[in-house]
Amino acid sequence: MGTKYDVEWTDDQKFPHVATRLGFPILREEPIERILGFERAPANPGYQFQPFVQTPAMEPDAALNFEEGEVIYENSAVAEWIKFWKASAIVAFGITPGFYTFEIYAGDGAPSLQWMADNWNWFDIPR
Repeated sequence: MGTKYDVEWTDDQKFPHVATRLGFPILREEPIERILGFERAPANPGYQFQPFVQTPAMEPDAALNFEEGEVIYENSAVAEWIKFWKASAIVAFGITPGFYTFEIYAGDGAPSLQWMADNWNWFDIPR
């Protein structure tokens, strides 16, 4: 099986999977998936086998206790991303009324209903 260059790696030779505290239940194939014939890549044994990293456990670590307030993973950039998406939404929705009002005055008034009916159809790209 394989070639003469294949090397068998045992689990003790592989690097440990460092993010195993919460477990990886996504690796388990659920019965309904088997019944309906769904094939998810993470549940495939070929996907789970990695040559240099141990396969993570599906169950959470027994020593894991959220009552103690233990931080498993801290995303230090989450506040920065929240500020980014809030600012993006404020700019996108905040500038739109002002821009439309400017276009009404700079373009000699609001577009006519006939022009809007001809150019703003849901199935047509505006001209």
